[in-house]
Amino acid sequence: MKKISLLLTTLVLSATLAMAQCPQITSAQFIRTGITSYSLTVNYTGGNGNINVMIFCATNPTSGIPDVRCFAANGTGSNTINFNCFIEPLVILVPTVNAPCGQGAPCSTPYFVSNPGAGPVPIKLGAFYANRDGNQIKLLWESQTEINAERYQIERKIDRDFEVVAEIDATNNIAGSNYSYTDVNPTVATSQYRLKMIDLDGTYSFSEIRAVKGVGTGTDFSIFPNPSSGTSRLTITDITPSTEVQVVDHAGRIVRTIRMNNTNSIELSNLQKGMYMIRVINKETGAVVTRKLSVVN
Repeated sequence: MKKISLLLTTLVLSATLAMAQCPQITSAQFIRTGITSYSLTVNYTGGNGNINVMIFCATNPTSGIPDVRCFAANGTGSNTINFNCFIEPLVILVPTVNAPCGQGAPCSTPYFVSNPGAGPVPIKLGAFYANRDGNQIKLLWESQTEINAERYQIERKIDRDFEVVAEIDATNNIAGSNYSYTDVNPTVATSQYRLKMIDLDGTYSFSEIRAVKGVGTGTDFSIFPNPSSGTSRLTITDITPSTEVQVVDHAGRIVRTIRMNNTNSIELSNLQKGMYMIRVINKETGAVVTRKLSVVN
């Protein structure tokens, strides 16, 4: 009887010790990182053993032989495993103690993982600039991070819909990268630009839109003399075919409208004493530049 009692005590102590050493899985999730690639992160605590990772590339674990991985789980920590599946995987995590890696009976209830998370955003965009330099638009942008990014599409809109004007491959630098592109764009109309950021699996997102004025818009002009005794000359530095000059009095009334055709200079005469606002309007783009004119006669 003493031998049986000692044996039972030994078995109980061994089972208790095994349970005390059994790693406890606190959480686990896998995310899709590409068309067929996944990343599994397992968080665990306590114990001193192994965690067997059984990866089934199907929703039913009886449909095939799993890909078995293993890692040591001592204390508290986490481990990440990358794998490939052509269909949505099912992962079973089996904690073990006192067994070779990939073998042994579970020392606690196996942990099932399915339904991948959305995963990280492939591109996190930082600054994005679009500026005109003569007949060219210079685009500059930077990414703060890139994960499984494929390419950027540069899209431009002038009249109707956005159209693709160029494509640039992503560097896939997790720390981000700087990019630039120059678009030949001599239009006088306002142009809009945006970036289409495309992931390896075909998903995509858009940047904010950047608007750029057309060629010759917002042109400066001068009025001399100013103050005036009743007659001044208005000179535009860069004339466009359809430009309108409006003379607005202190009450906001348009007292004179002049269309400028094939000239960059006109005379403003016979104005009564007072303060005026002179507006120069590009009729094709709607851009407006305004100056004050004082008449002291």
